[in-house]
Amino acid sequence: RKAPRAPDPDRPEDLWKALDRGEDPTREA
Repeated sequence: RKAPRAPDPDRPEDLWKALDRGEDPTREA
């Protein structure tokens, strides 16, 4: 599995899922 990609701007749920896992979705992988 690849390293986490930046959340897709067209899929804001990706950003919220990342936040829900306690991750920082704005950080470059």
